[in-house]
Amino acid sequence: MSHYFNESFLLYKPKDIVSGDYYWFYEDELYKYVAAIDCTGHGVPGAMMSMVANSMFKEVFMNRKISNPSDILQALDEELEKSINKNQDATFNDGMDVSLIRIDKVTNELAFAGAFRSILISRKGEITELKGSRYPIGFYSGITKTYETHIFQLEKNDSVYLFTDGFIDQFGGEKNKKLNKSNFKELLSTINEMDMNEQEAFIEYSFNNWKQDNDQTDDV
Repeated sequence: MSHYFNESFLLYKPKDIVSGDYYWFYEDELYKYVAAIDCTGHGVPGAMMSMVANSMFKEVFMNRKISNPSDILQALDEELEKSINKNQDATFNDGMDVSLIRIDKVTNELAFAGAFRSILISRKGEITELKGSRYPIGFYSGITKTYETHIFQLEKNDSVYLFTDGFIDQFGGEKNKKLNKSNFKELLSTINEMDMNEQEAFIEYSFNNWKQDNDQTDDV
């Protein structure tokens, strides 16, 4: 990731030894793509689902060569249904939430589509949320799902954050409640001036400080 983005970080904290959360990167002649994926479950079941998802991403990006983010999510949903129909151990309780961005290598135009996930963009400390579809990948069979591509023109010094729900769902604090998205946005707005290495360290410190002695709620 640091090879393709001069300023970037990855905070990866599995709840168990292996994880149902993972990330994906792909580049072609025109675009760079990044996705954060949250598969059903954590531990071994989540990791198994991640392996299925990884093969689906390869199929959609490398073989089907789909480039529009909303079409990519639609294709992933189709691929998962095919995989579940082949695998008797899988059910439509299996699925994933996905946030996917595509960045134009010339214009820095960002295109985003989300399956039950959003992204946050920080510009001079102001946080903009681009919201995804209310449909995840998988779970619902026979329902027509729609995914939308959102366009956002990036400017110099903008920061883009893709995340799964493990951070904001972590229990902790004085009242042992979930961190929640509004507090997460506030945290991101305060670190706008830091470089990415400093941001990663501060976000991890904030997570551990919130969690204290609680068990980790989910993969992050």
